[in-house]
Amino acid sequence: MKLLAKTAEDRYQSAAGLKFDLETGLIHLQTTGKITQFIPGHADKAGQLTIPQKLYGRNAEIATLLNTFERGGEWPD
Repeated sequence: MKLLAKTAEDRYQSAAGLKFDLETGLIHLQTTGKITQFIPGHADKAGQLTIPQKLYGRNAEIATLLNTFERGGEWPD
């Protein structure tokens, strides 16, 4: 279901995260004969800052967030 999520931020953010989950499921299947429950995307980390698509009318705040991220600095007061 994570692969089919409606919004981009709810889907996998990296191929590495998807690969980790597939390998985890395979290991569970090979060792126990079933796939035990785990949290999909737990090891999935994006390599970049992503702004959720749900931020409507927040252009100034988004610009501040992106500038701060690019600088690697402190959040402005």
